[in-house]
Amino acid sequence: MALPPELATRLAAAKVDRARHQNAINDFLRLADPVRPRIGDSATTTTRSDEADELYDDTLQQVAEDFASDTLHRMMPREAPWVQYEPVTAIDETVKAALAGPLKMRTQSIFDAVSGSNFYSEAGAEWSFDLGHGTAAMTCNDYGAGEPLCFEGIGPHQLLIEKGAKGKLSFKAREFSMALEEAFAQWGEGAKWPSKLRKELRNSKTKRRLVVCLEAATRIYDPGDEKWKWQVAVDNHVIIETELVGVGSCPIIVTRWRSTSTTAWGNGPLRKALANAKSLDQVSYLRLKSMGKACDPAFFYDDDGVLNPEGGIGPGMAIPRLPGSKVDFADTADLNTAYYESGLLQDAVRRAGFQNGPDQKGKTPPTAFQWREEQLEEGRRLEQPTGKLYEEGVIAILQRVEFLLTQRGEIDELVEAGRKAIRVRPKNPLAKQQDGEKVQNASNLLNVVRGTFGDQAVAATVDTVKTIENLKRAVDDEIIVLREPAAAEEMMRGVLGQPGMAPGLETAPGGAAQ
Repeated sequence: MALPPELATRLAAAKVDRARHQNAINDFLRLADPVRPRIGDSATTTTRSDEADELYDDTLQQVAEDFASDTLHRMMPREAPWVQYEPVTAIDETVKAALAGPLKMRTQSIFDAVSGSNFYSEAGAEWSFDLGHGTAAMTCNDYGAGEPLCFEGIGPHQLLIEKGAKGKLSFKAREFSMALEEAFAQWGEGAKWPSKLRKELRNSKTKRRLVVCLEAATRIYDPGDEKWKWQVAVDNHVIIETELVGVGSCPIIVTRWRSTSTTAWGNGPLRKALANAKSLDQVSYLRLKSMGKACDPAFFYDDDGVLNPEGGIGPGMAIPRLPGSKVDFADTADLNTAYYESGLLQDAVRRAGFQNGPDQKGKTPPTAFQWREEQLEEGRRLEQPTGKLYEEGVIAILQRVEFLLTQRGEIDELVEAGRKAIRVRPKNPLAKQQDGEKVQNASNLLNVVRGTFGDQAVAATVDTVKTIENLKRAVDDEIIVLREPAAAEEMMRGVLGQPGMAPGLETAPGGAAQ
């Protein structure tokens, strides 16, 4: 049986768009996670378990993992809510105060559902990792009130998307293979299973047969609400077809690092590191090859009919030869150039993945202000993609969780005060970045005042206690990260011009100021 014409047309267009990025994404996976499936792999014949044996450098693997964990921590930390639910600023302050309690409970319910689910295991495994090449996706479903919400990552080899109007995705689909028996367990008796598949399901020889499954959401443009046409097909048989209504109703969540106008797929920061990663892998291969020549160099000898060192010469061996026989060793390669070039390429790859610093250059220990300036520079480089990540990642995931909890009846519909709806205010890392720059500018201003007018002018014009409290709050909010106790002490001395650690800023054993 063939798929409906409209669905088949959208699938074909989405596959053409994905093919334009296939080489780059597959190269990224080969160098960053060689055991994962790639676009074009067959579910039955392709094996990637030994792919790592063909690589000679693992720099991109390390950078991709660190980038994934850092991104997840920045955007969706375990220990704090990702966003704040608050009333619009136009409503009365009395109404705001009355809504504070319900909004706090609503926020707690949503994030309790996230932390109680498998979100972090799935997001850390594929979602945040795939942001490195630019497009990450996952599904979020509710399989029963007695079970936690279920997240499942979607790799690029399964994902099919199409760009639509208003800069949004008009089509999101997941195509994958699984055993017929498992497919039946996935969608159950409520689906419209054809008699052919039901018959195979009852046969012990065919119930474990792999079937091609498709979950597809097609956007229905409606100015009043978000709507999707949801279709599930197994071996081209449409078994589920329904309409999803409401923000967060679509189970497939697609997040792009940075989007372009000509394609639905995103462009990630580590795609630009592919050239350096390939070069680094080749340099590592040549370095290893040259090291073998340096440790066990080739040699030339006169074949006199007696001397035969072709099998190697071991320690303590007595090798006979005729008088006048000669053995010459070949010149070995210079490894310094290879090591120097490897270091430059590794720095370039780490910079692409925002893992290049702060780093101590040379023998002089870096000052606290040097560390801070490098952190600010990294934050500025993160400014460009953050808005897209929040819109299609953080906000979209929370909207899906909120939708499912509302369907369960665990939280009420969107709270309103009169006709003023509640909006979501992201705790964007860019806001921290901008606050951090304000702290740095204030610190520089205090240094200028102290250097120009002396410590007495600072003491007379600066409220020391409040300054310390503000700096402490900045550290607690991770606006300032002090990696060592010495850095905290140096910063306080630099800001306040005091000879030692300022009172009220204590340092934990791990080094983070409290």
